[in-house]
Amino acid sequence: MLTIYPITTLALVLALIVYFALSVNVGRARATWNVPAPQASGHPEFDKRYRVQMNTLEQLALFVPGVIVGAPVLGDMVAGGLALLWSIGRIVFASAYYTDPAKRGPGFGLTLLPSLVLLLAGAWGAISALILKRQPARHPSECRAGGVLRRAGELPGTGAFRSASRRPRR
Repeated sequence: MLTIYPITTLALVLALIVYFALSVNVGRARATWNVPAPQASGHPEFDKRYRVQMNTLEQLALFVPGVIVGAPVLGDMVAGGLALLWSIGRIVFASAYYTDPAKRGPGFGLTLLPSLVLLLAGAWGAISALILKRQPARHPSECRAGGVLRRAGELPGTGAFRSASRRPRR
């Protein structure tokens, strides 16, 4: 995924950095409001930060597989954009939740929507591959041309491949 989908990979790394930052917020909240580990509850402000971190972890369980199955179908730019939107959604969610948990809806929507789009795209790609009995692209030399999955060396419109051992006739 690193070399085939670089934008998506960077956006996924950003999502993990957002999660790490939210985890650091929980650690700071433990110290600020004197909530010793392993307690998962204590001061209301700590509880908010802890809940945001746990909700983000729960969302990652849906999001990361979505990125993995959705990127080959949607392409690097679209999957990367959706992954970036997910991170923005988590930041909006956290900010709203820290202020007033009742206002977390828009951030949650910005998180859930990209995950669902990625998962549905991955399912669509798998179903299409089964129906068409074609394997999805696995390497950058395999590309989409004219809306049809075409592998390197495939002759357009035939499904046949050029043989490397045959020399052209003169």
